[in-house]
Amino acid sequence: SCIDEGTYLSISYNGISQQHYKYIPMLWKYAKEHGYHLEGPLMEILWVDIHQAEDVKEHITELQVKCYKKE
Repeated sequence: SCIDEGTYLSISYNGISQQHYKYIPMLWKYAKEHGYHLEGPLMEILWVDIHQAEDVKEHITELQVKCYKKE
């Protein structure tokens, strides 16, 4: 499957990947403050996980959501 062309808002963090409760609200707040409309779905990309690094402090997760500027 392919990801649609367009503009995406994203945030990356390190540590355990189940920190969505903390970072999703940051994405939503940024979008609202900067006039973006989010189109979902929210995508999770695990750049570094247990398969690349045993130490959870080295894990990197990125959350992405397609967006467009409100007129």
